[in-house]
Amino acid sequence: SSPSELCPDMAPRPKIRVLAADDSALMRRTLRRIFEADPDLELDLATEQLGSFGVPPPLAAVGVRAFVPIWRRPWMTMRGDTYGSSVLAHLGIDNVFAEADVRYPTTTLDEVAALTPDVVLAPSEPYPFKERHVAELAEVAPVELIDGQDLFWWGMRTPDALDRLRHRLQGWVGPGPA
Repeated sequence: SSPSELCPDMAPRPKIRVLAADDSALMRRTLRRIFEADPDLELDLATEQLGSFGVPPPLAAVGVRAFVPIWRRPWMTMRGDTYGSSVLAHLGIDNVFAEADVRYPTTTLDEVAALTPDVVLAPSEPYPFKERHVAELAEVAPVELIDGQDLFWWGMRTPDALDRLRHRLQGWVGPGPA
């Protein structure tokens, strides 16, 4: 039985698709509206309102270009229309594969080096990049090992994840807002 068969008066629920760091705030507001049934709740998410949901304001672009490997054998990364790339953009970091033809392109480290990223941000997931991978990736650019959950898991953890990443990458993005 479907939920609508069990509760015929239950209205269909909207689908939530999180593709950007700011979408996390929208998702939280939408869920609150659904479960609290607050018809007056505004769903306008102007940037200045994001802080009320714990999402820090975006940092200004700092001109740092990053390569983010998400897999190895073959090397894979992400295009600009992904949640992970939006998190980078929120931190003021440009994804060197933002304009790739496919959402999750395969590549080689030689192709990556030709794009001249300033930094390689090697996440702990989906592929578990660790210290043993740093020397290989460092042939492309300096490497920062980062928490993959902070970069790729959206939802309630987004505000703290953005803060943790900003702090972890402070040498690349600056201290951010006080």
